[in-house]
Amino acid sequence: MHEQAGGADWPGRNLVHLALAQAKGGDTTLARQTLTTAESIATAAASRRLAREVTETVHRLGLSATP
Repeated sequence: MHEQAGGADWPGRNLVHLALAQAKGGDTTLARQTLTTAESIATAAASRRLAREVTETVHRLGLSATP
């Protein structure tokens, strides 16, 4: 499935927003787990855009690259 396939990465984008809220609420462990799921969706959907968003969010929140 390619990125042009009708926004197949939208669940992952929603998870990125959820992870931001989780981190803001103080649960960075859960935020990282949520971002790992979003990263899996990016891979399955072949979405470079979502993969980039996940990476940027991980860096912005100061989370480690691995859970």
